[in-house]
Amino acid sequence: MRDFFSKVLGFVGVLLIMGVSLLMGIFSSMLVLQRVPLELTEIMVANYSGTFGVVVASIVISLIMRQKVVENDRLKKCWKIDYRLIIIALLSVIVLKILFSSMVGIIAGFVYPTEPYVSEKSIMFDYFLGIVIAPISEEFLFRFGLYNYAKSKMPKCVAIVVISVIFSLVHGFRIDSLIEIFVAGLLFTIVYEKTGNIWYNIACHMFCNIFANVSNILVNSGVNVFTEPHGYVIYNIFVVIIAFVFGAGIIYVLKKGSDRVQNTCS
Repeated sequence: MRDFFSKVLGFVGVLLIMGVSLLMGIFSSMLVLQRVPLELTEIMVANYSGTFGVVVASIVISLIMRQKVVENDRLKKCWKIDYRLIIIALLSVIVLKILFSSMVGIIAGFVYPTEPYVSEKSIMFDYFLGIVIAPISEEFLFRFGLYNYAKSKMPKCVAIVVISVIFSLVHGFRIDSLIEIFVAGLLFTIVYEKTGNIWYNIACHMFCNIFANVSNILVNSGVNVFTEPHGYVIYNIFVVIIAFVFGAGIIYVLKKGSDRVQNTCS
């Protein structure tokens, strides 16, 4: 009986998320077509069009993968989320968004200095797309869909790298962002491979995007979270030290005080 309810909950959850994603995709396409009275810049039009494309692709590919590749995928049996999800999300932010980003920024700044990237002012809909819709649709597209297909055709290690390269090329447009997003893709894909639960990926992805948006808001408000001396993001030394200490503490707790995140649906 418990397995039956788990399957029902899983099926309803997938339908709900895909339905919300589809509705937001339709709304974003309406924005692109100027049917909603908002003044859109060229960058907004490109972002909304791309998001709509990812949403549609994630729905189609997820449904295909569900039928042809992952009929017995652990996702159907595993819907429980525990505190380790939060640890994974925190680690992904601390290691990737602060320590790794700063290291890449320093190296890239000396090798190929450039002008800082200037982003346009965002509206609330942009934040909703970046924090809610994009993580859900992208994880279903790249991890649940494309990765499951790729690893059925090639060795897992090769599939992880291939999907991460595609993931970075879709997002990156500068040296630092290409490298950073490639590593993020590796991390997300490994998390999915180890846990078999797409919700861990969605949570990690959401947390990373929240952190990036909050950091940008703070910097634009005058808070020195990071600087761009050579055109690339380098976090404040105090932020780096706090991240390093916090990250080391979490790793210690994982090794000494709790089990590693493993295949929770086996």
